[in-house]
Amino acid sequence: MFFHRSRLALVFPVRVLFSPYRYVPAKLWLGDKNNAGQCNVPSPNTGFTAIAGGGAQSLGLKTDGSILAWGDNTWGECNVPSPNTNFIAVAAGNYMSLGLKSDGSIVAWGFHPYGDPRLTVPSPNTGFTAIAAGNGNMLGLKTDGSIVAWGDNGWRESDVPSPNTGFTAIAAGGYHSLGLKADGSIVAWGRDVYGECDVPSPNTGFVAIAAGWDHSLGLKTDGSIVAWGNNLDYWGTIVANAMCRRRILVLRPSRLAGLTRLA
Repeated sequence: MFFHRSRLALVFPVRVLFSPYRYVPAKLWLGDKNNAGQCNVPSPNTGFTAIAGGGAQSLGLKTDGSILAWGDNTWGECNVPSPNTNFIAVAAGNYMSLGLKSDGSIVAWGFHPYGDPRLTVPSPNTGFTAIAAGNGNMLGLKTDGSIVAWGDNGWRESDVPSPNTGFTAIAAGGYHSLGLKADGSIVAWGRDVYGECDVPSPNTGFVAIAAGWDHSLGLKTDGSIVAWGNNLDYWGTIVANAMCRRRILVLRPSRLAGLTRLA
């Protein structure tokens, strides 16, 4: 998930929650700016199982395991490498895209501002179960519960804290990364200028995570959302007080019926 060059931001499988905030099985509904055609879903708009929004590109995973990509392709972020088959998950960053294969390997394509070799998935490229892409940092979750991180590391967003075990989900933000532990706690690392890595207490009972440019979200077992980090409204993020950068916003279960995932 990413939205630096535009504001596409949600990733949901099969039943899609997206602007204009409605559930539509197996179809994509997108909103906001369309400067690169990232909101123009190619026809036929059917048979999708998962989606991802990047800087100005969009990805859709088809039931046949292929990936459809559209929007800005200046850096090849929409050029899915061949063979375009056997994908089970997608992730989109600022200038790059990721696809997870059914054999547990990751395919990366597009451009990295500090050199294309940073797109190269660390060896061994096997045993991955989930992927995430941020501004220039990329994450892969392994079957053993460890996280592999590569790409940008200027803010140590690719330095996974020890112990690197027991993770069940990952999220990549602008310059920070999140990992959800099996015990329901969240580990955050990387840039912390706006408190985006300061997980509010109690750091327990989380079941899903998401990372924005410089704010973070956690979904609790009771259906509430905890949000922390930059609260400035120029990104349309956690709007409450434009001058408050570390205010915590909690959305209660009555407003979140049926929500099972954040992205």
